[in-house]
Amino acid sequence: MTRGRRREFGKAEEIASLLSRGIAYPTIAERVGLSTSQVKRRVHNMRLLLAKETGDSAWSDITGKTPVEVGQAYIARAEQLLDAEAPAE
Repeated sequence: MTRGRRREFGKAEEIASLLSRGIAYPTIAERVGLSTSQVKRRVHNMRLLLAKETGDSAWSDITGKTPVEVGQAYIARAEQLLDAEAPAE
């Protein structure tokens, strides 16, 4: 994973972590150093990614899954990806 991708992945994971705890978009934006609209865009992108990977269109529909559910699912996905990239011993 490249440094830029790792940094970007870390920010998305941080947003997901805050979302999963029920923290509001403006507070998340303040904590991660982005605007509220940028945070909303990142969350929308998380929804689209989850919908694509799971085949469940409910992820892309804002009424289908709550932001807390999106955050929790994204964290679970990130952990799976990191486990898959870890060198086998």
